[in-house]
Amino acid sequence: MDYRYQHSSRAVVSVMRADPYHRKCWLQHKASAKQRGIGFHLAYADWMRIWRASGHLHQRGTVRGAYVMGRIGDVGPYASSNVRVISIEEKPAAGCGEQKTPRGPDCSEHMRGHQVFKVKGSG
Repeated sequence: MDYRYQHSSRAVVSVMRADPYHRKCWLQHKASAKQRGIGFHLAYADWMRIWRASGHLHQRGTVRGAYVMGRIGDVGPYASSNVRVISIEEKPAAGCGEQKTPRGPDCSEHMRGHQVFKVKGSG
């Protein structure tokens, strides 16, 4: 990682330069939260610190086996005190609280009014 050092009278402070790829990921995460009406209170440095501390920065993504930054209980804003890095399999289904599948009993109210399509060959 690319580091610069700023010297102060008290200590040497390491300042991380924004990596263009991860900065773009942070901006996309911030925009996605805004679009979904979820607060996003993470500066780029905080976002990176959380990912690095998790040890899963290189495994970020939305495919099976990848990791995401999830909100505790899937409620509240994205804030350093309210997020943890979890596997995509641990992430609750969108709009369904802690339910793992959008077709579960706790999602019946959420799914009301939505069309459900049967996939050919699924029975």
